[in-house]
Amino acid sequence: MNKILVTIYIPLLDEDYDIFIPINKKVGTVKNTFVSSVKNLIQKNYQLLNKQDNKVIDDNVYVKNSGIQNGSKLILL
Repeated sequence: MNKILVTIYIPLLDEDYDIFIPINKKVGTVKNTFVSSVKNLIQKNYQLLNKQDNKVIDDNVYVKNSGIQNGSKLILL
């Protein structure tokens, strides 16, 4: 299995999205994909957080090594 299912919450939209993400991509690449999906938002630097512990996930870590798992809930802030 090369993808995992996560839920991402985007506070500015007050919406949750279920998304499959590849485990062999860097978190920064995945985050940029999320950002490009919501282009209408105000231009700023976004952070990807784990909703369970509110820890920022390093952009340079591969998803498979980031602690993100099937069912993870993420926040794009």
